[in-house]
Amino acid sequence: MPSSESHAMLCALVGAGFYFGSGLTFDSLVWIFACMAFSSLLVLLLAFFLSRVLRAIRLPHKSVMLICLCLLSLLHGWQDGAKFIGIFDFLSPKSNTPSSILGISSPILIVGVFLFVGSFLCSKRIVSSYESSVILSKSESCYADFATSCVLFLCSLLGFPISTGVVKIFGSLGVGIKKKGAINKKIATSVVITSVATFPICFFLGYLLALVISYVL
Repeated sequence: MPSSESHAMLCALVGAGFYFGSGLTFDSLVWIFACMAFSSLLVLLLAFFLSRVLRAIRLPHKSVMLICLCLLSLLHGWQDGAKFIGIFDFLSPKSNTPSSILGISSPILIVGVFLFVGSFLCSKRIVSSYESSVILSKSESCYADFATSCVLFLCSLLGFPISTGVVKIFGSLGVGIKKKGAINKKIATSVVITSVATFPICFFLGYLLALVISYVL
């Protein structure tokens, strides 16, 4: 099932911090969730608007879909890669001269390789879940991807941490919301349940791993 790595990372950090007695900055947590709520609502409205305004325009499917896919992949990496780099940088030894490989900063390269390899693991089933949750035509998929890309670009530019997976789902829902039979309620509900379950599960795992590692060390 598709889940939000942003939610998972956030809740795991809060769980570990809770164990160590770290002072939780509730203002920051509220801000993060506000950004996620804002991005979900924005992409829903934008996707709905684009699908209504542009539905009469016949798109060159293959070329437009290729552009949308490349743009969405790039912006997804920008948004999610920045979160991993932040954690990586926090844990890495500080030095005035950061190490590099082939002229590329080591943390960026390492995170990029892991994101690239991870995309191949169980990706077929995850993509299938996304496609099955909202059934769209090729043109409608372009509208959803373009709306998602716009929101990702805007939020990344403004420094808003958001969930790319959630934005993608709401982009598809925005296009299919007025299309009869487009939304598979069973799968869509499963995706929502998985996202909600991420909060307590990752909080508990973060707390538990902090406990175990502290005991071992």
